[in-house]
Amino acid sequence: MSANRLIEKFMNDEEANEMFSMENKIKETGIDEKTSIAQKMLKRNCDYSFISEMTGLSTPEIETLHEKLAAV
Repeated sequence: MSANRLIEKFMNDEEANEMFSMENKIKETGIDEKTSIAQKMLKRNCDYSFISEMTGLSTPEIETLHEKLAAV
């Protein structure tokens, strides 16, 4: 698949665009926003490693956050 086709596919993929938007928000904001975004990603059953990559939170931080969400 050519680079242009991959870019076009990405541009038309709503979930990919949302994740890209989240990554940009994370870069522009602080810890509270990272935690909020991580919570949304956990609710969508994203992998811890992916959440960590996108938010910069450690796996133990994400696990703790997940436990807190489960207790609510």
